[in-house]
Amino acid sequence: MKHKTVSIFSLLVLTFATLTSLLWITNVQGAESSNPNIARQATAIASSEYSRDFSASRAIDGQIAQPNTGDAGMAWAINGAKSKGKAVFTLTWDKPVEASEIVYFGRCGAAYIDEGFKDVEVYLDDSKAPVLKAQLKPIPDPQRLDIPKTSVTSITLKFLSDYGRPNSGAEEIMVFAEPATDAQIKEAIVPGMLDEFV
Repeated sequence: MKHKTVSIFSLLVLTFATLTSLLWITNVQGAESSNPNIARQATAIASSEYSRDFSASRAIDGQIAQPNTGDAGMAWAINGAKSKGKAVFTLTWDKPVEASEIVYFGRCGAAYIDEGFKDVEVYLDDSKAPVLKAQLKPIPDPQRLDIPKTSVTSITLKFLSDYGRPNSGAEEIMVFAEPATDAQIKEAIVPGMLDEFV
C-alpha cells in the first residue's frame, strides 16, 4: 500500500511538472509570435538599387550579414554614384496594418560597418509631413524609430544623407505593431545570421 501511495504521488508531481513546462513554452512562444515583424508581409521598393543582389526586397528578408563578411543577396544598397547618399524606401501592404515601431539595421556586411544612412524622415501613407525625423548612428546594431501607433497601408523612409561610404543601405528594416523587445527583434532574424547585438 505504501509503495502504491508513493507511485501515485510521483505521478502527480511528474504531471504537474509537465503541465508547468508546457504552459511556460506556450507563454514564451506566444510572446515571440504576438508581435511579428510585419515588414515581411509588405512589398518593398526603393528609388535606387545597386543591383538585383542588392534590391529593396533584400531589406525585408530576415537576413542580416555579420559585419565585414559580405552581404550580396542579403542587404539593400543604393547606387551611390548616382544617388549621392540619398534614397526613398517604401513598404506597402495589401491591407491596413498596425505599426508603432520601425527597426533599422544599417548596412555593415561589406567593406565597412558604417555603410548606413544618417538623416531620415518617416512618412505614413500619403502624408506630406513626416511623422518622425531622426538621425541614425553609424553602427551595425538595431536602431529603433518609434512612431505613433497607426493603421497604415504604406510607410516611407526618406534617407536624406549618409556617412560618406560608397553604397549605403540597410541590412534589414523591420516594422512592429508594438515596440519590440530585443528577443522579438532577434526572433525576426533568420537563425544563425546574427548571433548578438547591443
